[in-house]
This record gives sequence, C-alpha cells and structure tokens, in this order.
Amino acid sequence: MTACLCPSCAAIPGPTYTADWMRECEAQRVLGLPGKPERHAYLDLVAKRRGPTARAQLEAEVVRQWNQGRK
Repeated sequence: MTACLCPSCAAIPGPTYTADWMRECEAQRVLGLPGKPERHAYLDLVAKRRGPTARAQLEAEVVRQWNQGRK
C-alpha cells in the first residue's frame, strides 16, 4: 500500500495535490468547452467566485496549454 501524499499526510505533497495540478486540470476542462463564449463565461464565473487573480492564473494556463497544443 502506498502512503497518502495529501498536504495533511505528507511533508511534500504529491503533484496531484497541488494548486498547480488543479489549475492544469481545470484549464483542460476549459479548453474542452464547446466554444469561445463558453470559455469566457467560465472564466468570468471563476473571477466572480474566486477573484480576478484566480481568473488571470487560470487564463494564463489555458493560453499556455492552447499554445502548446498548436505546435
């Protein structure tokens, strides 16, 4: 059995328990939305619920993944 790597159990959390990992996964979800209006609406909702900094961070990750996929 492997040890739990959540922040409560491990001094150094595993990568799937970090804010960066969450942002990467959420960006993939945003990119999977049907169109640009839906993606912007999602980002607007993030700004409303979590603030403009969270939106900017997520939007930057979305753009990073979008550009990486276009290469």
